[in-house]
Amino acid sequence: MGSSRKAKHRRKNTHTTVKVGLRKKQVKTPRATVLPGTDTPAPWSETSTRRANYAALGLAENANDQHGRHNPVRKPPAPVVSEPPVGALAVTDGEAMRQVLGLPLARGVRPPRQLTATQTRVLAALVAAHGSDVEAMARDRKLNALQHTPGTLRVMLTAFTAYAGKSGGGHGFRAPVKRTG
Repeated sequence: MGSSRKAKHRRKNTHTTVKVGLRKKQVKTPRATVLPGTDTPAPWSETSTRRANYAALGLAENANDQHGRHNPVRKPPAPVVSEPPVGALAVTDGEAMRQVLGLPLARGVRPPRQLTATQTRVLAALVAAHGSDVEAMARDRKLNALQHTPGTLRVMLTAFTAYAGKSGGGHGFRAPVKRTG
């Protein structure tokens, strides 16, 4: 027969030894770096960043930083945005052409995404209960069953107020036609 579970349990060492006290941290003082070809130590500023100190010494912090798209030195200049010609603005109020040219829209920011009927119903109940207090809406576990964050509720509230006159809370997509059997 084999050994019993109780005997195996007695032999098993589950406890670790307790070490009292911690080892002292050794504080290393940095040596002054002498660059090849010079006799004086390199000027190193404790208040500057490592990247700035390396740049002041004329050294590359990372040899791979000289190439690639993440190089901070070789970033392409920002494109110069100029107003489009007058003829481009005459077509469809110019919004489509402005969008193609990458210019900001004439009517300001993009309209918020339209809410679904369920979201509209939930927000209507939250607004009726708490007004415009987004923090209280986020804490309401009964009406805010999906536990939306205050930031999400803020975005939904702007959409709710923007589309207040429209009925039914439209869809941001084409709703499928339901077929009956």
